[in-house]
Amino acid sequence: MCLVNSLAPDFQLEGYFKGEFKKYKLSDYRGKWVLLLFYPLDFTFVCPTEVLNFSGAAPQFAGLNCQIFGISVDSQFVHKAGSIRSEKTGARGEFELPIAVRSQ
Repeated sequence: MCLVNSLAPDFQLEGYFKGEFKKYKLSDYRGKWVLLLFYPLDFTFVCPTEVLNFSGAAPQFAGLNCQIFGISVDSQFVHKAGSIRSEKTGARGEFELPIAVRSQ
């Protein structure tokens, strides 16, 4: 079935963004473009690169009325752990986009 030009069904995801755990509902973003960036895991050697690039571009997307969400199977607690900046561990620091948990 083709759903082009149709509204996506509403869904809710648990997520983490800048120190806060939050529930994100698609319906809260009606009237905006929403980009869902799916990736497998937070602590892999490839995926964070793409997420970081989209994070850096988040302000430009916001200027185009578009909200980006990163989505992986990791829990919101893993997302938080991955966002803690550390010189020793090389952790990446806070993203400029919410990172959510794909429902199982």
